[in-house]
Amino acid sequence: MYFSAREKKILELLLEYHQGITQEELETLLKVSRRTVYREISSLEKTLHPLDIQLVKERGKGYLLLGDEQSLVRLRTELANEKTDDFGSTLERQRAITAKLLVEAERETIQSLAFEFRVSPATMMTDLKNVEQSLNNYRLMLDRVQGDGLAIVGDESERRNLLRSLIYSGVNEYDFFHHLRRLEETNLHHKSSNYFLKLVSNEALYVANQGISESQLFQDVTDNQLVQILLILAISIDRMNLHHPIEEEFPIEDEEFYQHAQKILQVVGKMIGQLVATFEVSFLARQLSGVNYKIPQNIFLESYDVTLSYQVRELIAAVSQQSTNDFRKDDTLFYDLSAHMSAALKRNYASFDKEANPLLKKVIEKYPALYQTITKQLRVYFPQAQFNEEELGYILIHFASSLERSPQQRGANVLVLCSSGIGTSKILESRLTKYVPEIETTQVARISQMDYINFAQYDLILSTIFLPGFEFPYKMISPLLLEDELAEIRLVLMKQSHRLPEEQVKSVPVENSVLTFERIYERMRVANNLLKQFDMYALTTEPDLFATIQKMMGRLQGVIVQDAMEVAKKVYRRYQIAPIGIPNTNFALFHCSSEKVNLPYFGIFELSDSVPIAAMDGSTIQLSRILLLLAPEPLNHELELLLGKISSSVIDSDLNIEIYKKGDKDLIYHLLSSLFVDEIREVN
Repeated sequence: MYFSAREKKILELLLEYHQGITQEELETLLKVSRRTVYREISSLEKTLHPLDIQLVKERGKGYLLLGDEQSLVRLRTELANEKTDDFGSTLERQRAITAKLLVEAERETIQSLAFEFRVSPATMMTDLKNVEQSLNNYRLMLDRVQGDGLAIVGDESERRNLLRSLIYSGVNEYDFFHHLRRLEETNLHHKSSNYFLKLVSNEALYVANQGISESQLFQDVTDNQLVQILLILAISIDRMNLHHPIEEEFPIEDEEFYQHAQKILQVVGKMIGQLVATFEVSFLARQLSGVNYKIPQNIFLESYDVTLSYQVRELIAAVSQQSTNDFRKDDTLFYDLSAHMSAALKRNYASFDKEANPLLKKVIEKYPALYQTITKQLRVYFPQAQFNEEELGYILIHFASSLERSPQQRGANVLVLCSSGIGTSKILESRLTKYVPEIETTQVARISQMDYINFAQYDLILSTIFLPGFEFPYKMISPLLLEDELAEIRLVLMKQSHRLPEEQVKSVPVENSVLTFERIYERMRVANNLLKQFDMYALTTEPDLFATIQKMMGRLQGVIVQDAMEVAKKVYRRYQIAPIGIPNTNFALFHCSSEKVNLPYFGIFELSDSVPIAAMDGSTIQLSRILLLLAPEPLNHELELLLGKISSSVIDSDLNIEIYKKGDKDLIYHLLSSLFVDEIREVN
């Protein structure tokens, strides 16, 4: 059980003065205000409930503890064994002071803060000067009033973001999710032993968890991002309950995030009995837009960012050219980096002073040349963005994991519990795959998923963090998997001798064979139909682009499309959303999906006269060749994969760009065939 320094002092006074201690006496001894005493007493009433002890106030006596002798002895033992808050550094203490001031509803004195944090008033004054300087990154300030104490004042959204950042930096994922599970089990009475986590009410955390769980939107985000979303939502709930609302609206580029926020806050509003304001919805939507979602690489989705896709492809190509490694053929790198960059470009990098992440420092030290190349090329292809050192380190991890990626045949079944982001988990998985040939499968899971894992099915469990109370044997590893750790893992697996008999390893379940055959057949059928329909046409350019698109659709009326005008309108609307011209070429990929499309289609139209259109990099190109990609709705999985292969091939390499730019029908047909063959092989 956890007690703050002030709570512990109150309990010691109550145990010492068992006949009672008055409100005024507590104020004098603790050097705090009447409201602070009320708040601490209210908190203690809940904390003492599991110990079968009541904290009551009797007329003429003051506050008393009521309970049997055994319960009071147990409380004395708890207090004697209670570990005091030991902030590992001056910086950590200053973070805690800032967080404390951010949640306080009333002003604090230097004396009361010095008492709580066990430092002298002089040290506290020095700490507060540093806190004041750190607030400059936010629209916040430390307001001092002579004789009335001090408080942090300023913008509400900045207050919440800073508090979230401070709490997140002070708690690890295992402790957070362990505390969250205990809340559900013990009806909200459990107190965390972590100082920072105690700054958010259990009620708010519970409600936030319910809102996030019911939304079913975050199954694919990393543990650390899930923690941050839960924290900002819980902090917002506490602030709404204290009548400190958001008072400005945040513009949201993607309506989808606003809808997600609405869905979550509808659940929250019902649970806390409030009608949540639209400003709160826009604030949460802004937070959600900074999460690394797995972006579906489907160009027919409204949310697909064509420009970002191009920028990421160009970044990967440039890094490949500047280094000795070709990253362009690694689709996993492209998809993961696209998801990361989509979120990174929406994040706010202004933050409280932060100690350097030791993992990122090690990665940067291991790949110094690659780090410099990535940093340089990011300035070229994302000139408007500003990335701090931590973000640059995470981008480096995506490239580093690509270097480590080398699939082989394996033997043992290994689980890796990793609290870090997708980049760290990828590099772990890649190094295990490459350097431990005894492994057949590697499953990477987040700490938040532990309740749903059957640990008994794994030959070896690895974890990047300490797991107190975990009942299965496991081995702690560093996120970089050093050489001696790899050697120890191999030794453990060799000793276990968990390999299956050879005939078992080679056997394939009948149902899996049938499923694989069906997938191959369906993929081949779709690919064959696309190749049959592929053709190149000459087209007279009309006075405006929409009229040209209409004419193009007229060629396809009947077999490919059932309503040429409707499809033409949709293609033109998609063109208006974002630039689609390929820089330094004569072509663009026009596309849409519609119920008015009968069959999937890819074809090329040569224009009689070029048309100026915007390119993905902001330049202007002379369009003389239109690449047209159409899909029926709804798309099945195999069709989505093959059409996605075509769209990504357009900017996949310099050779492909030249083929689409100048190639004839036979050459482009050959390129499509090779793309489809590669995709069909992927089924196996």
